[in-house]
Amino acid sequence: MPNERANRIKRHWDEWFTFLTHPEVKPDNNDAERALRPIVVHRKVSGGARSDWGAKLVAQMFSLLETVCLQGGDAIAQLSVDRKVLRSRTERYL
Repeated sequence: MPNERANRIKRHWDEWFTFLTHPEVKPDNNDAERALRPIVVHRKVSGGARSDWGAKLVAQMFSLLETVCLQGGDAIAQLSVDRKVLRSRTERYL
């Protein structure tokens, strides 16, 4: 068993310790954990999406909001733009 662990460490050394040779890579995943926190809190407070459709909608909503925020944009303004675009596309088919 100890020999298996040593071999595993040798095999994966470059992947696990990339941050030692590339200073731009962080040694932890705290940013990812922080990004997930609002989603987890939302799920806990709301009781979950309660359907596959709802789960997909929530996932898309949080993905959009997080992407806009990471790009330095205004999430509310982006939702307004998206709503207008969706409305104009929908009106073509009515």
